Amino acid sequence: MVHEDLEGNYFKKISIKVRYGDFTTHTRDHTLLTPHYSKAMIFKEVKALFRTLEQKNIRLLGVKVSQLSSGQMQLNRFTCVRQSSLLTSQ
Repeated sequence: MVHEDLEGNYFKKISIKVRYGDFTTHTRDHTLLTPHYSKAMIFKEVKALFRTLEQKNIRLLGVKVSQLSSGQMQLNRFTCVRQSSLLTSQ
């Protein structure tokens, strides 16, 4: 599974590849604003990308994450302010 292969890396881009029964192939991807390490985020983005494609006889569905980074994630100022306001609004 994609999530288990990350091994502590953060991802920023999620891609899907769909091959239909007639062997036509379509790809879609989405780049996130900030890196993530969440299985829920992978599923959410894959579902959203999948909805943009035609729902017909599917032969293959592939999922890929890219733009990986490892180690500690550095938060930008906007992220810090957003998290701070979320904590104080509770």
